[in-house]
Amino acid sequence: MQDLKEISEAISIARDYAKKNHERRLFLIFGFSNSDRVANLISNLLEEGSIIVSDDDRFLNIFGDDVLKVRHKETKSILGRTFSDAVIDLRMHLDVISLSRTVETIRGGGLIFVFLPLVYREIQAKYVEKLKPIGIKENPRDILRRRLLKKALTSDGVYVVSSLILKVLKKPKEKIRNHVTEDKITLPEKSIIPGDIYSLCKTMDQTKVLNAFEKLFEDVTNTILITADRGRGKSASVGLALSGLAFSFFEKNLRPLRVVLTAPELENALEVLRFVKIGLEKLGVKYESSESYVRSKIIDINYVEPYSALFERGDFIIVDEAAGLPFPILRTLLERKEKLIFLTTLHGYEGSGRMFSVRFLPLLKDKRPDYLRVELKRPIRYAENDPVEKWLFDALMLDAEPVDISVEEQEEIVKNIDKIKYERIKPFKYVVGSLEKRMKEVFGILISAHYRNNPNDLLMFADAPHYFGYVGLYEEKPIVAIELGMEGGLSQEEIQVFLKTAPSGHIIPDKLIKYYGELKAAEKRGWRIIRITVHPKLMLRGIGSKTLKFVEEEGKAEGISWIGAGFTGYPELLSFWIKNGYVPIHISPKLNKTTGEHTVIVVKPLDEELNQVIKRASKELKLRLLRELSSTYRNLEAKTALLILKSIEKLDNYELSLSPSQAFRLRLYMDGSLHFESASDAVEDLARYYFAKNLDFLDEESELLLIEAVLKRKKVGIRNLLELRKIIRKLWFSILKVEIEAE
Repeated sequence: MQDLKEISEAISIARDYAKKNHERRLFLIFGFSNSDRVANLISNLLEEGSIIVSDDDRFLNIFGDDVLKVRHKETKSILGRTFSDAVIDLRMHLDVISLSRTVETIRGGGLIFVFLPLVYREIQAKYVEKLKPIGIKENPRDILRRRLLKKALTSDGVYVVSSLILKVLKKPKEKIRNHVTEDKITLPEKSIIPGDIYSLCKTMDQTKVLNAFEKLFEDVTNTILITADRGRGKSASVGLALSGLAFSFFEKNLRPLRVVLTAPELENALEVLRFVKIGLEKLGVKYESSESYVRSKIIDINYVEPYSALFERGDFIIVDEAAGLPFPILRTLLERKEKLIFLTTLHGYEGSGRMFSVRFLPLLKDKRPDYLRVELKRPIRYAENDPVEKWLFDALMLDAEPVDISVEEQEEIVKNIDKIKYERIKPFKYVVGSLEKRMKEVFGILISAHYRNNPNDLLMFADAPHYFGYVGLYEEKPIVAIELGMEGGLSQEEIQVFLKTAPSGHIIPDKLIKYYGELKAAEKRGWRIIRITVHPKLMLRGIGSKTLKFVEEEGKAEGISWIGAGFTGYPELLSFWIKNGYVPIHISPKLNKTTGEHTVIVVKPLDEELNQVIKRASKELKLRLLRELSSTYRNLEAKTALLILKSIEKLDNYELSLSPSQAFRLRLYMDGSLHFESASDAVEDLARYYFAKNLDFLDEESELLLIEAVLKRKKVGIRNLLELRKIIRKLWFSILKVEIEAE
């Protein structure tokens, strides 16, 4: 053990200062050689209540049974828990989500040991499998690992160790920082929520959340917005507030408090549910529970998926990790009458709260001007300004922000849009090289506009060989970014794989193969646009369309056959793509559980051969949509359906063929002698013909009613049914006129 003495002494020093400062310390351990020996050393120095994260059974077996051992994919289950120390094995795959989750759970005074390889190579099969789709010849780039090391070399509280030579290559300068005092919790003299619940709070910030809930109970406000970085206890404080408030609610109303709880994923809501139970136990209230609900005589709280939450009723609706939800869902929730509580992470791996600042906050101020905002700043597990948290945020760009642009600059850019210069994002230069500051600004733009960003996006940008992007600069300031993935270029042998399974990547070729049998089209190379994002202060100014045109020209120059995109089928998004010449070719048969919408795929062909493929596919989609709006696509928004139907070329061979009895019943319906249901088959044939032939006799409002009432068979009310009769009469005689003129 003499050759491990230097590492052992460094661990001892790190432990001492971590405890004195109520901070964490991080050890990055590089290399495979001797890594088992280093792990053995660490296993003897871990404190009780530690966690080991690895997918390698042999590595896990180095550690005793007095620690928690989990696989990387199982780290969802540790959210909200607290551990003394952590060992995270990233030698076979750089799982940045698992890394982020685990680091967050370690208390002040704890040590975190991260094992990394000297280099990721093809022998790390899982790393390659996650980042290299079928048909891609280049290997992953192994850049993000270098960024983790680079940031470690310049960060406080981070040690760098070589397992190969058993040396500590970098030791931070340790000192006592005088910020170890814990928050003294001052209990209110009078409160609606019992004092026993207040006593469970770890910080004064958390007591502010409880106080805000009391104001909600007293109708001082009907909305609360809670913001915080990760690890500040926002979900825990909401769970405690609910349990305490339910006690008073029951006394007043003689029934349980009904709470609808939603979040992007169930895992995001588990902490609220866990602390509801902790609060009830403190109050001595019995309850029954499962993973998704807690029920007692004073509270009934249920988790539901975001789209389903739009139709649930409760006294409170709580939205956890609200920045992870699409804006249209948040907007719809604001129209509800219930009391609303929104929780969002400002910086973290679930998404970004900055979307709130850009789009949601102005709407919240308009719709619910008396809302209360509570911001939690103090970490509950460790001291403020913890160096490991700083390293994690910097290394994974969790704190990325778009560059600031003044009002004057905004106007100047819009007037001089042609002066925007584009450059390709070179991963090494942008992630670890001279332009990493610019990359952080690019990520700031992506995060501010999209709700799904997480550290995996940085991993893909840095390491995935088929990922690339462009940034649009105005006087060296990033104002627009586009993230793309190479797809297609598959051999016939590779194409056969898609007929049996769904390999990762190649989303658009997969749909052309499976839905249209266009196997040859998958041989053609294309670019899928993963994200296109304009600076939040410059949206809706034509910059996105200009960027698309630039990318299309680049694609043509590189011999690309098509450019496409897939997105949630909101009309606003779809309009942008259709306006820029992209043609819908696919609508997912199933709804996205988070958005409650279908996913739409659009493609713009760049050569004539692909143009014919896309024409055939889009016309097939149009025919299927006309046939299945009352079944598979019944929940597709009418405006989205209308945009798709009108953007696709007419179906030349589509005929209106009514039988004599259908025509007879149609006339009686138009004259008012029959109800809609008695002639619905004929009316539906007529409506399908109208859209199949791209006729334009009707205004948009009438077309939307035709889709809702006839093609989707939705209930539309007596007034709309009367209006529908007029529309059908106009439609019938207009079609007859066209037919007569054609003859």
